[in-house]
Amino acid sequence: MTVFRYSARHEARTTELDRQALAVLGNAEEIERQSAPGWQETLLREGGELFLLEEDGLVVGMCGYLPEDDGAVRLKKFRIEAARQGSGRGRALLRFVEEEIRARGYSKIVLDTSVLREKTLVFYDRLGYARKGLRKVREIVLLDYEKVL
Repeated sequence: MTVFRYSARHEARTTELDRQALAVLGNAEEIERQSAPGWQETLLREGGELFLLEEDGLVVGMCGYLPEDDGAVRLKKFRIEAARQGSGRGRALLRFVEEEIRARGYSKIVLDTSVLREKTLVFYDRLGYARKGLRKVREIVLLDYEKVL
């Protein structure tokens, strides 16, 4: 497994991973909104970073973050190909990204995820992320998490 920074040549594959992950929402309009063309460049332009996980020449995961006004960073687009989930790849990628965030001087990560993603909720719980509350965005119920580094 190799982790590296996103480049435009990976746009199609990262869009595919994102759409696969969003399919659980079951709402085609929401998938289109959240995975609009160019989201990768928008993330980078707004000061964020996107890291990719490659295995056997194929990008199988990604995880990005975006700085927030309060000195925290918001985790964005954390995706692992469905067939490879539960294998430790997500944990390895997230640990790598946490270290990158820490090295840049940030001390807190915040994120949200759909309550429909039961395995994802357990994943964040096990990695030390604290549940901070529920909120509804459009028709999606999100659980907010935070982790102090």
